Amino acid sequence: LYYKHWIDSGIILVKDICDNSASDFITSEALFERLTVKNNWICEYTCVKTSIGRRRLIEENTILCIDNPCHKNNLLWYNEHCKTVDTFTSRFLYSTCVTYNRVKPIAQAYWDSVTPNLDWKKIWKSQTLMIKYNKLREFNFKILHKILPCKYLLNKWNIRDEMGNIFSPRCEICNEIENYEHMFLTCDRLKNFWNRINIIKDVTHDEVLLSSEECLTLTIAKYAIYVSWIRHKDDLRKLQNDNVTNTFFYYCSIYT
Repeated sequence: LYYKHWIDSGIILVKDICDNSASDFITSEALFERLTVKNNWICEYTCVKTSIGRRRLIEENTILCIDNPCHKNNLLWYNEHCKTVDTFTSRFLYSTCVTYNRVKPIAQAYWDSVTPNLDWKKIWKSQTLMIKYNKLREFNFKILHKILPCKYLLNKWNIRDEMGNIFSPRCEICNEIENYEHMFLTCDRLKNFWNRINIIKDVTHDEVLLSSEECLTLTIAKYAIYVSWIRHKDDLRKLQNDNVTNTFFYYCSIYT
């Protein structure tokens, strides 16, 4: 595995995140206890599990669970076999990385099913490359990859709240499934927000989440909504439109 703070916590190989049967991943709670640095750990664990997959987990652990200290840190899974890195040339490793870099992200298939005929080249450029602030670029990156936490995803990932209960996927205010569209657009708490800041009229799903046009102010608006959500996620009834609007203007003063 490739996260430095995971390695510092003793999580080095795939077998380190599988259960005793080597047929499934360890629970989120077990990983949380082992990590010394816990920032962004939910997104990291989700990316790792998605990348490896259940079937490959079983296949890889068949080999990686074998005690082989000579090759402990330089194994590479390729073409249904596990080989040592030193058997590959630099040219091969480079071409392999370039090839995998062209593989479509898994989340892209979801967005295509919601909104067909998207221009992904323009979307990636406008949502990441054309934004110079790393925090906002990372924020848009997580939305596009569907790894930014919302209540629907927290429930799907079996994440528990401070009381030990798994998060409900429903919004406390509207009792609707809290996905990205609801969290950023259709929630009742945001009914007046978009009109008050007057960025765009008749805000649509595509314009807010998948805009192919550069719009820093629109990204700041989404970020303000999310920061406000984080602060009040345990009781969204305390969140008012004024909180979101004030947060928006605060970040506008920083990033514009």
